[in-house]
Amino acid sequence: MPDIKILTGTQAAAYAARLARPGVISAYPITPQTATIEQIAEFVADGSLKCEFVKAESEHSVLAICITAAMTGVRTFTATSSQGLAYMHEMVYWAAGSRAPVVMANINRSMGPPWNIYGDQNDSLSERDTGWIQFYCESCQETLDTVIQSFRLGEKVALPVMINLDAFFLSHTTEPVEIPSQELVDTFLPSYQIKYKMDVDNPMGFGALVGADGYMELRKSIDMANDDALVYGKEVHADFERIFGRAYGFIETDEIDDAEIVLVTSGTITSTAREVVKALRKVGMKVGLLKIRMLRPFPKEDVIQALRGSKKVAVLDRNISFGSGGIFSQEVRDALYNSDVHPQVYSYIVGLGGRDVTPEVIYDLVMEVDQSDSAPIRAQWIGLTEKPEDVDVKAEMECNIHSSELLHPGGRGCPGCGAPLGLKQVMEILGRETMITIPACCSSIITGAYPNKLIEVPVYHTAFATAGAAATGIKRALSYLNKEKINVMAWAGDGGTYDIGIQALSGAAERNEDFIYICYDNEGYMNTGIQRSSSTPLGAVTTTTPKGSTEDAVKKDIMEIMAAHKIPYCATASIAYPEDFQEKLRKAKSIRGTKFILLFSSCPPGHKHAANLSIRIARLAVQTKVFPLYEIHNGEEYRLTVESKGTAVKKYVELQGRFREMTHADIDEWQKTVDHNWDMLMRRISYSKPATETV
Repeated sequence: MPDIKILTGTQAAAYAARLARPGVISAYPITPQTATIEQIAEFVADGSLKCEFVKAESEHSVLAICITAAMTGVRTFTATSSQGLAYMHEMVYWAAGSRAPVVMANINRSMGPPWNIYGDQNDSLSERDTGWIQFYCESCQETLDTVIQSFRLGEKVALPVMINLDAFFLSHTTEPVEIPSQELVDTFLPSYQIKYKMDVDNPMGFGALVGADGYMELRKSIDMANDDALVYGKEVHADFERIFGRAYGFIETDEIDDAEIVLVTSGTITSTAREVVKALRKVGMKVGLLKIRMLRPFPKEDVIQALRGSKKVAVLDRNISFGSGGIFSQEVRDALYNSDVHPQVYSYIVGLGGRDVTPEVIYDLVMEVDQSDSAPIRAQWIGLTEKPEDVDVKAEMECNIHSSELLHPGGRGCPGCGAPLGLKQVMEILGRETMITIPACCSSIITGAYPNKLIEVPVYHTAFATAGAAATGIKRALSYLNKEKINVMAWAGDGGTYDIGIQALSGAAERNEDFIYICYDNEGYMNTGIQRSSSTPLGAVTTTTPKGSTEDAVKKDIMEIMAAHKIPYCATASIAYPEDFQEKLRKAKSIRGTKFILLFSSCPPGHKHAANLSIRIARLAVQTKVFPLYEIHNGEEYRLTVESKGTAVKKYVELQGRFREMTHADIDEWQKTVDHNWDMLMRRISYSKPATETV
């Protein structure tokens, strides 16, 4: 009997990866991809997946890890989404140029700004010309099967493969999925082989400088490998059907033999379109369906044959090439142009940002095509709820409430969240003459969603890795405009500070840019579902360090890293000690140059405690010396600002479910580490000269 499980699309991708036996998997969390790497973390923790699982500091590093592992002779897998794929962009080219057969599941999510976590295809379609093979899946079963097929296809032609799933429509929809046996997958998928690799017995160089006499030939080889993928892909599909009993092709058709109108779809819109086609067939309309499953290489011959005999073709694009139209419609027109098949091609833009494409939308679209004499030159936008010319961009910048308070209640933060408490304390000191940049983090949501905004100062929401650079841009512009008195603040989580954002922060600190950088440290990637970051303390449980696989790395000492830059002011603070925090804010406000404040911010869902314990736990972090409150002037002069009682670390640990896996011995070891770190801090304080402030 087959093993059937109820899985989401993201879980199906993880199950397929496990069956392929990769040797190295690397990933970085981003919504809505996170369920894939969380499932992989579970497999690694329970021993059902034997691989090197690298929880990297950014998507750029993730793909670099996978590429070099593949070139060293090991099968690799990763997953990403949207902004994460965009951050990989340089390495996406590098993978194809290296001919590294990395397999990657991409959860199609809208690109910002503004932030949107829901689905359209522009993220992957921005990568269509990089040399990767691309598939678009309709169901969870197809996702699992396509991932398995992709390993074989990519490794045969030495090209990386991207499998794309519509965010939430597929990634988080549960369906029955047949899980093939490991024996069958091993029969279908041979062991990993790559012709050219890193090998001390046969040393080669990869990616070195090449001149005009060789570059075109190398690019031609990638183009030829794409042609090979069309040929070998048919063999892969035939073998898959023979072994597993499920048939796939580069395209799929339904009711197309006598169709006069053909709907062209990809991804999950296909399922809805199928039902519309069935309904219209019952009333006598000759409507058919063409699903394009593979975009790169584009199966031109298959598309031409499928559309032979049709009079009108309506392409439903969940994407947009601005100034040109839908991307799949461009591909269809290109395929048909020099052929003897010339139906009218209608281009429709639908479903951007996760907007639902209902049967009614598709039905109305078909009626419009049926009654039209000719296809418009421009793509048609379907499903708009308001006229774009009536949307006032300034609305996003305006507050709905005006009062003496600069931060209003009503945000989307979890009960007990420390971030809005800290931000409220900040605004009381910095005041209205302040500009803020916020990278991707919980505060992107807490501070309000369009068209509402809950903070009455200008806010620029920036990319995850760029808080330090974005703050630099604002401050330099204000300097040029002779508006030096306006405060500039970067407000970032620990992911945007310790990990993916550290390069921009370090660069700004090295230049001593004049702004305040506040990291509200909740010790994990809480916004994406509580994954580990390099701020996560030893022994904590997260969704990527599940039961039996707790965090095994020591928390990065970001304060010493920032102090090493010799910036004028660094400090730690806590939401439980507002007077201390606000005094440090006053100092930071008065000092020119880069000011860095690390703010302890409780997170009830991430730390696994009741919402009403947030302040108590933040206070215990200080009183147990786990998170001492001190300041550093000019990288050298240390001063303790709040005395710590030396309460036992056990008191702090026992209130938080994230430490549930810690044994008594583990707690004793942490106590020793805390005591050691405290002694080191006291030595620095005793060696310091009296703190002086550079104004």
